[in-house]
Amino acid sequence: MPLPFTARSLDPDAAAFCARSGASDVAAIDAFVKGVKDLGLWDSMVCWPLRSSQNAGTGTTAYSLGGLGTYNGTLIDGPAWTADGLDFDGSKLMTTSGLVHNPSTTNSSLVAVVSSSEVANVVVIVEMNNGAATGVRIRRDDSRYGISAVTSIGTQAITSISGSATANVFAFTAGSFSPSQQFAVANGTQSSVSTNTLGNANTVSFQLGLEVANFNGTNAFAAYFGNTALTFAQTQSIRDLYKTTLGQGLTGLP
Repeated sequence: MPLPFTARSLDPDAAAFCARSGASDVAAIDAFVKGVKDLGLWDSMVCWPLRSSQNAGTGTTAYSLGGLGTYNGTLIDGPAWTADGLDFDGSKLMTTSGLVHNPSTTNSSLVAVVSSSEVANVVVIVEMNNGAATGVRIRRDDSRYGISAVTSIGTQAITSISGSATANVFAFTAGSFSPSQQFAVANGTQSSVSTNTLGNANTVSFQLGLEVANFNGTNAFAAYFGNTALTFAQTQSIRDLYKTTLGQGLTGLP
């Protein structure tokens, strides 16, 4: 079955990413980039396509894609490249340099496409964190998806979504937050909107896979949208675009 990609010339940003990273799935990357630009979100997005054919597929650098800037990830302790994404085992991490924001003053959003190999424990999927428990996280446990805003003085406000967290099945999760409110999205369902503030004025940085709790599973995709609190409709547009481009063939992705 042919892929539902628009017949246009190769986007220069997609071409540059493939040349830089060595990604071989050029058609899917090209269609995704064009779709994000059509949504008007390119300049606010940086993302990491983490399937082996959509990035380096080897080594310790996960190349970033997006108009917000270049923020390549560094793989620590050897998360493995696989056809479905980076495989974490609870002791591994991806960090970035320079991608920071202040959660008290800055709108932003997170997206992750992930398959957890266990559902017994809370697992951090993708987060902004400064090492002092200040930040926002997309997280998942045995029956809940959600984002949490955690301050450095130890208090937190969690916006959660009830739902099945089946092991080894991919889920699309997102979190949208401003200094005054936040909501979570999982597999096309939106949580209620929380009006809790996002803590103090500490800056926080992006990382993937390990912090307060250890992620055990596969991460196919992660994205950060700077200065942008995505609407629910925008998260659904991103999900639909991802499913028909970079996410084709992922088990259970709704």
